[in-house]
Amino acid sequence: MTAITPRIRRPDPLKTWRLASFGVAWLALAWAALDIRMMLVRNVPIASDTKCYWMEWHGPLYDADVSLWYGHFNYSPVAALAFWPLAQLPLIAFTVVWTAIGAAAYVWLLAPLPLPARLPAMAAGFLFCLNGNMEWLLALVAIFGLRWPALWLVALFTKVTPFVGFGWFVIRGEWRSVMWTAGLAVALTATSAVLLPGAWVTWFGMLGMLGSEAQATTTYNSLMPPIPLVARGLAAVVLVWWGARNNRPVVLPLVLALSQPDWQPWAFGILAAVPRLLRLPEQSSEEAVTPTLVRAS
Repeated sequence: MTAITPRIRRPDPLKTWRLASFGVAWLALAWAALDIRMMLVRNVPIASDTKCYWMEWHGPLYDADVSLWYGHFNYSPVAALAFWPLAQLPLIAFTVVWTAIGAAAYVWLLAPLPLPARLPAMAAGFLFCLNGNMEWLLALVAIFGLRWPALWLVALFTKVTPFVGFGWFVIRGEWRSVMWTAGLAVALTATSAVLLPGAWVTWFGMLGMLGSEAQATTTYNSLMPPIPLVARGLAAVVLVWWGARNNRPVVLPLVLALSQPDWQPWAFGILAAVPRLLRLPEQSSEEAVTPTLVRAS
């Protein structure tokens, strides 16, 4: 008699991807809905961060005595100048435009997902947009920053600490990208110092409070584990080192999320970049890496 070896069925990668994306998408939607509910219970206004971006040109730009976590503009003078054109709109128009751009970004970011996962994921993205923060913009940086490394300055001149993700280019020895980005950072800083005299001194004074306030429980939400910024930053450094050494750009959204100074539930909106990054060609930025525009399956 000849023994018959049972055929081992290997998992179908496509089915596994669809099932995993479906589960994660619905988890993200539940997470976002719960966060919005908690905001309403705590009387936190919808689009509160959007108002902070608008307020910069409708009152004092900075106040050294105002907490970083208070409803106030706290990004760098370079970011203040970038927001200036849109801030000339009335607050309602500014909110509508900013939210619409964010929603459109999530539609593009999540388009590679299968339809059953794409719909709840996009709904979650829209709920994250209601907060008014810029997670969708950082998600775009994680993707297009591989082709144009200078886009990582968006992280440096806004949230500051997520710029740790730029270590990708240092670890990979892409020195041309590093030098061009450094040069542009100096030029933008010098230009903003001329246009907004004294703003940098005041802003650095505000950042001086970050060391103590970033460790306080007020920077957390009850949905988030109270992990200090130092611990999250170290984890982000390890991740970006591993990703750069192994050519895994898919870690960059998690690096950005972990290194956020404001450790809040909507930080995970940055992970919307993952579907696009999973389809990037494996090249370095200096070999002209470009995001692959794929048709949604």
